[in-house]
Amino acid sequence: MVLSDEERKAKDREYHNTPEYKARAQERKKSPHYKEVAKKYRNRPENKERERASQRTPEYREKANARYARPENIAKAKEYNAKPETKLRKKRQHASPEYVAQKKEYRTKPETKKKIEMNRLRPENIEKRVKQQRSPEHRAKKAVSNAKLRLKVLQTYSKRLSNNNIPCCRCCGENSHIDFLALDHIAGKNKMNYEPELVKLGYSSKLLGSSLYVWLRDNGFPEGFQVLCTNCNFAKGMKKNKNKCPHEKQRLEETFDRMTAQSSFEL
Repeated sequence: MVLSDEERKAKDREYHNTPEYKARAQERKKSPHYKEVAKKYRNRPENKERERASQRTPEYREKANARYARPENIAKAKEYNAKPETKLRKKRQHASPEYVAQKKEYRTKPETKKKIEMNRLRPENIEKRVKQQRSPEHRAKKAVSNAKLRLKVLQTYSKRLSNNNIPCCRCCGENSHIDFLALDHIAGKNKMNYEPELVKLGYSSKLLGSSLYVWLRDNGFPEGFQVLCTNCNFAKGMKKNKNKCPHEKQRLEETFDRMTAQSSFEL
């Protein structure tokens, strides 16, 4: 009796679902030879592409989500992720240039941005995020990270314009404490809204505090900023000083007087 293709496939499927066949298959998968052959088979380009295409289907994702949601699998995943070797391997993987480039490319896709925004605006995620941001641990970590970023910004601009790795005021040289220093907009905070190079980078005068520091870091510390102490920065912003610190005016007068005295002496 000759079986049709459908009948033969149904018979094979029935045979593969028997407990005896499944037990033999599990034993066979544990052998080193089987693992080596399976690895070579999976590493073929055509097989990798076929596996990726299969994993993108809704049916596969639905089955995978159901499988991951099982209590025993959740417990196994937590136990595996808690191992030190697993954490170290993930840390090295996430720090690799290939992973960083792949993640950046994935996040720039329009569908990914839409998915991230929809996920961020879910009520349960908003509630979770607000609760996390109000926790003392989160506030302490945020304060430490903001302080480190502020120090990096001040060091970068101080070294670039004052030739000093220690953050100091470019005008008066104040460097006794970092809290006495501030980041100054050289041309003026509002005037810099119309500078083409900064506009292309997304600059806005509404960027203040840690938001401004993050923008500077992400854009490679662009030109147009300097480090001043609080006194020099405040005095420079007064209308009567016309965007110049009184120290600068005083230095110009001293230079003028010195040049005048020198010229008079020569005469």
